[in-house]
Amino acid sequence: MFYTGLPHLVRHLVTPLGQVVEKTAELPRLLDSLSSIFATRLPAVNRALIRKQSLPQALEAATASTGAGSGVPWGRTSSAR
Repeated sequence: MFYTGLPHLVRHLVTPLGQVVEKTAELPRLLDSLSSIFATRLPAVNRALIRKQSLPQALEAATASTGAGSGVPWGRTSSAR
């Protein structure tokens, strides 16, 4: 989303997800553009990917805090049943 007073400088960057809204446009135009982006669910996918990417670091930190040293936060590996 490009919310700018100089739309001619970013028009070449427009994509189906990247829109230009001039600052002279009314607020409903800005809200419509934002709503259409959120309707794609792409922001939710982005958040999920970020959370998934940080999961290994969270597991490592949890393992270190338990002192188990087994690589999993609950203190045993899949072979130790």
